[in-house]
Amino acid sequence: MNDNDGDKSYIAQLVDDVRRLQASLTALQEAHAQQLQRLEERLDEKKQHIARLEARLDTQRDYDDIKREIRNECLKQEHNNKTRAGTMAAAAQRATPSINTSQQHPKTNVLMCLMCCSTNTVSYRRRL
Repeated sequence: MNDNDGDKSYIAQLVDDVRRLQASLTALQEAHAQQLQRLEERLDEKKQHIARLEARLDTQRDYDDIKREIRNECLKQEHNNKTRAGTMAAAAQRATPSINTSQQHPKTNVLMCLMCCSTNTVSYRRRL
């Protein structure tokens, strides 16, 4: 009977060990599932953050494109103004008789001065 009691206690100890190991395994599986859930949530947060950053980059690209277009339009307008002023100055010189500048009509001098000042003012304002 002694062997039988030893076998029973050995079996009981094995059963306890199996229960403890199963409980430990269950706890590990739950901890693993929770950790996996936290990592998936963190991954989703990172994906959302990346999407927000990409949207900001797209907005910045659009802003840069608009700035470039405006700058090009300003340069075209400035070129057109200079061309127009040059044409007007040439026309004013052709319209006046070939006389000494001291003998030119005062209105011609004023006109040329106004053209020069308005062109410089436009250029100055654009630089600001």
